[in-house]
Amino acid sequence: MPHATHLAVTLDEEMLMRNGVEVFPPNMADTDLPEAVDLSEQIKGRLLVKYLRNGDHKRYSTLSGVTHFDGRHWLTPTALCTETVVQTLALPTDLDTPSYALILDPDKIVAHGPRRVRGGSGAVEYLVKNGFDADAIVPPPWPREIK
Repeated sequence: MPHATHLAVTLDEEMLMRNGVEVFPPNMADTDLPEAVDLSEQIKGRLLVKYLRNGDHKRYSTLSGVTHFDGRHWLTPTALCTETVVQTLALPTDLDTPSYALILDPDKIVAHGPRRVRGGSGAVEYLVKNGFDADAIVPPPWPREIK
């Protein structure tokens, strides 16, 4: 793992530990993850990131007209570049590498966790089990390209 990514992952873990947040093991089932109480306080006001592939970036925008993004979503507080996102978050290598980041307000999301990413490089993830509303997207209201 490149040094900046390792540093980012380490700083996120340090932040959570200093805030007394338990980081659950990577093999904990989604159904067993507890709700993250006071999520914004856990991450000290930082924002969360949902990484998106090129084909998905147009859908995740308030300009798309979608008001609620259904389903399960995995978020992280860790800023990553395209060079490291697949390995760090243990994403499928046979799909396009995510090249966009959607920035989300933790005060407007119900998330569970955090837990370590299974098969990843130490990063933590939060699971949103029932989607999120478009108003959780931090302006500008569309994904940002990452490199």
